[in-house]
Amino acid sequence: MSLMEVNSLLSATKQAVDAYIVDRIHDRVAQATVVYPRYERLWREIARIYQAGGKRMRPYLTVVGYGALDAAIIPVAAVQELLHVAMLVHDDIIDRDVVRHSQPTVNGAYEADYAPLLPPQQTTHYANSVALLAGDALLSEAYHLVQSAPFSSSVIRQLSERLSQSVFEVIGGELIDVEAGFIMTEQFDPMTIYRYKTASYSLVGPLVSGALCAEVDETTRGILQEFGTQCGIAFQLQDDLIGMFGDEATTGKSADTDVREGKRTVLIAEHQTMMNDEQAARFAQWFGMRDAPGQVLRIEASGARQKTEATAQQYFAQARATLAKLQHGFRRNELEQFVDHLQGRRY
Repeated sequence: MSLMEVNSLLSATKQAVDAYIVDRIHDRVAQATVVYPRYERLWREIARIYQAGGKRMRPYLTVVGYGALDAAIIPVAAVQELLHVAMLVHDDIIDRDVVRHSQPTVNGAYEADYAPLLPPQQTTHYANSVALLAGDALLSEAYHLVQSAPFSSSVIRQLSERLSQSVFEVIGGELIDVEAGFIMTEQFDPMTIYRYKTASYSLVGPLVSGALCAEVDETTRGILQEFGTQCGIAFQLQDDLIGMFGDEATTGKSADTDVREGKRTVLIAEHQTMMNDEQAARFAQWFGMRDAPGQVLRIEASGARQKTEATAQQYFAQARATLAKLQHGFRRNELEQFVDHLQGRRY
């Protein structure tokens, strides 16, 4: 499979999964109207945020793990994207982001909606509360879709367990990520955060779910899990770099989110290793502050960017080596081209 063919399958998967999910959400919009008019508004916000952007990488990996793009795998592929969007909605609350894909987040949209009605502090509280409900609604839909997938009861049980494992691990990774920003008496390993917060649900979950639907043997699923973990860590390292140094107009997010939220990424850790005592003292003063002008430039000047880029490439190389363990012909070419696709991304 060539890179052009990978892009073609990615596009076809995105089209099929988007059509399936949008239809599901529109059904919920109609059902919500009966419950309460503003509940309909919430589901319309969910539809808006879903359609705002996204490459649909996770559904694509589900299709690759399965081995074909057909009607049977679409609900399972859709599960992975619903979980992802749910995590993004919750992440925007945690990171206090009000813009994603150059559009208001769910909490951002409701802040604007509630601002004429409430004092600022209460506006944020209630907007976040509604966004939390939106994320929960997406998670509920994901679990519902697993049960409706046209596979045997044994496969559906395994898919449900895999989804639960993804949710369990991403919550653990998110907790570590949050607490690492302010608990200074403990050591936090960014790679542990990346493994559980990103790799588990973004790559391992989709690949293994697809493989389960194809009833692939346990040994092969283990290799896919190893590949997904390595590639997922590389993906998150790359994401940190793009998030901080990418063009905000292209990424659709603020470049200083990780700095002002005190995220202890590998990029930040590399920056810290190059500081003298005076620089470390200044760093402690501004890190995690909402107003930290010029710090992105300082991080780049320190050489941390280059070191993080090198680490990402090392993990991509490990992922490629893991693919060599797969039986000849089993998804190896597709996944090698997928790594090429990731390495070339700029947003």
